[in-house]
Amino acid sequence: MAELPKSWDLHTRLNDGKCEVWGKDDTGVDYRVRKCDGAGLTETDVAEIAAVDRETTTAKKFVRDLQAWGRHKQVTREAEYMDDLTEAAGPVVRAGMEREGSTVGYSSKYAKNFDNWLNSLGE
Repeated sequence: MAELPKSWDLHTRLNDGKCEVWGKDDTGVDYRVRKCDGAGLTETDVAEIAAVDRETTTAKKFVRDLQAWGRHKQVTREAEYMDDLTEAAGPVVRAGMEREGSTVGYSSKYAKNFDNWLNSLGE
């Protein structure tokens, strides 16, 4: 369970089984800073609150960080997808390559017919 820095002057409340982070605005009125995904405050929650702190982050830096995070997530998602495809293809490839009695051969008649077919596509 993560903790908020004391200097932020924020506190947590539990509402509907989820942790909420509360603070006071410039006029002293309570406002909800964040509603967390779970019953406790996580390091991600603290990092995301810090990322939007108007006293330490500029809008330009926030947008740049957000774009970088999006690119990182996309690359990660694509890599995971490719890994899943490769893993799923493994048994199929092995079954085709390791089949008993299968042979790989070559015939000049097949090659000639294939070349004729290729040539007919170019016409």
